Amino acid sequence: MSLFEYVKDKVSFKEIFEAYDTPYEEYGDDTLHYFKAKCPFDGCNDKKKSFSASVKKKVFYCFKCHNCGDVTNLIAKLHNMSDIDAIKKLIIYYHDWKTKEPLRIPKECEEESRKLLGDHFVDSYVAN
Repeated sequence: MSLFEYVKDKVSFKEIFEAYDTPYEEYGDDTLHYFKAKCPFDGCNDKKKSFSASVKKKVFYCFKCHNCGDVTNLIAKLHNMSDIDAIKKLIIYYHDWKTKEPLRIPKECEEESRKLLGDHFVDSYVAN
């Protein structure tokens, strides 16, 4: 599993909506579970909750402005930053949606993480 896959699996759109005080509605069941909200991107002017995020597929799409991606892309686009910086932000500020524990870089992702994020960052966030 890559670092990007790990973070995508651990951080939920629900936690991001709540962190940004974004009102959302939850729909569906276990097979088709998703959230709807007004699009958070500047310039979209969404008035009808055109932003949809799939819990199972872990991707979002705005039917108005056509932005799409995963949690990493969402944070990167919201803050006009690279995907690498978005990964760092997600690791620092977000939690595993299942356990509510702070994110820790798993040992299996440590080598890749050191190349992408640097030794100092990884030393602070690698799992014991």
